[in-house]
Amino acid sequence: MSLDTLSVGGHDRNIVVVGDPSAAGNNQSVLSAADARSLSGLYAAVVQNVPLLQNASGTLDQQRSAIGTTGIPAVNSEGSKATYSVGVIAFTPVATPTDFFTLVGSATKIVRLLRISISGIATAAISVDVQLIKRTTANSGGTSAQPAIGQHDSNDSAPTAVVNTYSVNPTTGTGGGTFRAGKLNLGATGAAGQLVWDFTTRNGKGLVLRGIAQAYVLNWGGAAVPSGTLLDIDCEFSEE
Repeated sequence: MSLDTLSVGGHDRNIVVVGDPSAAGNNQSVLSAADARSLSGLYAAVVQNVPLLQNASGTLDQQRSAIGTTGIPAVNSEGSKATYSVGVIAFTPVATPTDFFTLVGSATKIVRLLRISISGIATAAISVDVQLIKRTTANSGGTSAQPAIGQHDSNDSAPTAVVNTYSVNPTTGTGGGTFRAGKLNLGATGAAGQLVWDFTTRNGKGLVLRGIAQAYVLNWGGAAVPSGTLLDIDCEFSEE
């Protein structure tokens, strides 16, 4: 079918389209506005181009404003790394502590310290200095206990890092820097003070442990522990 005729000199030139548009078989497959989410029939090829938009029923999700309906993307800010926590209740360190709590790295995983907190009471209210120090060579000796570590997700593998609480001071390893320091206010019963240190909250790299020679430790500095001191400590870390 000729679309138009153009006279050139003494001749007529016909303007035609290859593939008669009046024949349905020559039409391109175009999604209509009414059928924009259907992938049946002529529109099935769209699946090959946008598989990430396809839902379980085989249609394309449409952006909607009502939360909970099809088409609203799920937003989740939690991480996917294996994450663990440990809590210690009513711990009394040795009389003049140095390293009294340690998170020791792993032989097989990279360990990241995400959060650590310490709170406590004493017979009489008093403030004490507590430091968070990195050890680049391992502590040795001393008497320690290893509190149970909990998995945030039971499907994750068991933790490979180790947590120690010391009732007899170890011989401390090489210091790799003091990362945090603060005064812990040991209040009387009912008025416990607390120090909380969070990491990776300002788009910075977290505190990383590579290998079993490295550790992050809470250190008392060798000062005398006040009478009646009881400490609660919690620690959160990830492994990858």
